[in-house]
Amino acid sequence: MNMTVKTIMCVCIVLQLLGRSIDLNRLISQRINAALQRSLDVAISRFESGDITGIVVSLHFLSLVFILALQIVVGHVVKE
Repeated sequence: MNMTVKTIMCVCIVLQLLGRSIDLNRLISQRINAALQRSLDVAISRFESGDITGIVVSLHFLSLVFILALQIVVGHVVKE
């Protein structure tokens, strides 16, 4: 598959609310980072508390989810 990835420009969104500036990009990135950190902590604790067969089955299903997510993302990339 021959694809090129175009440069995505970051649109800085700053709102004025009640006389204060709110940087939505920073707030969204903080929330996403916190959610990823929590998810990673949960995943690590699940894998540490389980046996090896459970880990292998979970990794298999996670790889299937990753492949499906990748197919969705590839479907949205502009192809030339």
